[in-house]
Amino acid sequence: IAELHVAGGWMFFRQGRLAESRAEWAAALGIREVVPGEKQIELQKVLVGLSQVELSQRDFAAARASLERAQTILSENRETASEAAAAIENALANISMLEEKYGEARAHAERLLEIEQQLPYGPAQLVPAHVLLGRALEQLDEFDRAEATLRRAVEIAESNNGPLQRHHPAALTQLTNLLNSRGKPRE
Repeated sequence: IAELHVAGGWMFFRQGRLAESRAEWAAALGIREVVPGEKQIELQKVLVGLSQVELSQRDFAAARASLERAQTILSENRETASEAAAAIENALANISMLEEKYGEARAHAERLLEIEQQLPYGPAQLVPAHVLLGRALEQLDEFDRAEATLRRAVEIAESNNGPLQRHHPAALTQLTNLLNSRGKPRE
């Protein structure tokens, strides 16, 4: 039954029906708190799904609480360098950016990069991780490091070996914005 609520949660989420999506995720959470699955993995997945809806509703405190709870499960299972751990750090970095907590965003983006480098099948989200870090560094007035980080994001996105080239426009846009704001429009 929990899986039906998960499916409903994703369906409503994709349709933009956030209140209904959150209700489905809450129902799934109620079930998974009683029957969490082996190593609480199913509970952890529901918490991450719920956090996506909470984030979309701009309920940052609830989203952070759900993600931190999911992160605790990963830590207990010694899965701190996994795709799930990367997804959680990515979401926490984005929440911190939206809350204008740029030091926290930087820490989460740096942790995300560390995790991505450890993934057994190669890093899948290196470009977005570098973009997040570059944005946080820019807000912290660390412009030289921000520029270098965003240039690295573009370099990875343009390489033949780089993961998910679809992130190339985002990397270019962030670098262009930074260079323009620093009086370097020709670069």
